[in-house]
Amino acid sequence: MLFAGNYAYDDRFLVDGSFRTSASSQYGKNNRWGQFWSVGVGWNIHNEMWLKDSKIQQLKLRGSVGYTGAQSSEAYASLATYEYDLERVYMGFLGSKLKAMRNEDLKWKEKFDYNVGLDFNIGRLFSMKFDYYIGKTKNNLLDFDIPTYTGFKTVKENVGDVENKGFDLRLSITPWNMPRERAYFTITTAISRNKNKITGVSAAMQNYNDKQDEVASSIFYNKPVQKYYDGVSLDAIWAVRSLGIDPANGQEIYLDKKGNRTYTYRVSDQVVCGDKLPDFQGTAGFMFSYKGIELNATFRFQYGAQMYNQTLVDKVENASLKGNVDKRVYDGRWRNPGDLKPYKTLGNRWVAEENEYKDEKTQATSRFVQDRNELSLSSLRVGYDFWKHNFIKKVAMERLRIEFYMNDVFMLSSIKTERGTAYPFARSFNFAVQATF
Repeated sequence: MLFAGNYAYDDRFLVDGSFRTSASSQYGKNNRWGQFWSVGVGWNIHNEMWLKDSKIQQLKLRGSVGYTGAQSSEAYASLATYEYDLERVYMGFLGSKLKAMRNEDLKWKEKFDYNVGLDFNIGRLFSMKFDYYIGKTKNNLLDFDIPTYTGFKTVKENVGDVENKGFDLRLSITPWNMPRERAYFTITTAISRNKNKITGVSAAMQNYNDKQDEVASSIFYNKPVQKYYDGVSLDAIWAVRSLGIDPANGQEIYLDKKGNRTYTYRVSDQVVCGDKLPDFQGTAGFMFSYKGIELNATFRFQYGAQMYNQTLVDKVENASLKGNVDKRVYDGRWRNPGDLKPYKTLGNRWVAEENEYKDEKTQATSRFVQDRNELSLSSLRVGYDFWKHNFIKKVAMERLRIEFYMNDVFMLSSIKTERGTAYPFARSFNFAVQATF
């Protein structure tokens, strides 16, 4: 069932609303129906009498609140459905088996959003769009691992609640504009911020955290694990705090939860040592045109994020000595008492387990949590339009234009790490000629 309506008064005050109730076979029989609604209001301030003669083309204040629902990706995820097994035939009869574990209490994933915004526009001179939001997601869905003796590997569960807060800001300024000459200079920027935190954890997710601690406790596992606790970000980096390498013996000095120094690594001492989400990020750029010369550039930036430098762990601290290695494997490691080095000694890397020797790894430590601030010139375009030159018409051409384009021109980062090891990275150069006859 769906209802939607809107009302406008004098093109100044705007109200709209909607209500929807839906049922889905993807959820348990105890929570099959979901009710979702939304209300939005707006005020076109630029249509008020006291702004009629101003240069402001748009000044609008708006706000909205409402529920939305999301379905899981798999139909009948909560039902005990059966499927035929063509490989299992008994006395000539075709057999069947359960396809998924039943969960009669599986609920809709719901999101409750608050939003306030402002739109402002003075012709082509200046425009702004600002939004501040709070989003509260309840009953997040996840395929949760269960013991295989049940006959299944996973079951669909509601695992907890998450709150997101942030803002989006878009600005455009054109301080110089000569339309007749096709000359202008425009600066644009878009800045956003989003921070999340967990506001509710289910019993299933608490069990998941315990399993993650078991993984992290292995001396052969060298990456941070993801854990979920109330009040903590989904993108938190979990590690044991480190004071660096002891100059006296080359061992790493850890801090336990009480702030005491120790040489023993304990998973129970892991705390949040960073957040992968930046304080803010966005793009900025400019467009310039004068007498046929065109120059466009787009920058990307982020500030306030942290990253676990896994490349540094794998290529230096835990590097295999059987092949070529980074020079820091030798000049960055502790060797003799008194050395002030960032990396542990090479000794005691191999330990015996089950009658064979295995390579001991550096477990998750704050020593490799680094601030990630970045600025990159993501695209650059230079062009020239011959629209003012008379020779174009003499050769029966309507238009002639040349252009050079380049992406990933440069990147400045507070972290030195290799690009292209986890995803494809390519810098391209393009030259184009456009001719219209």
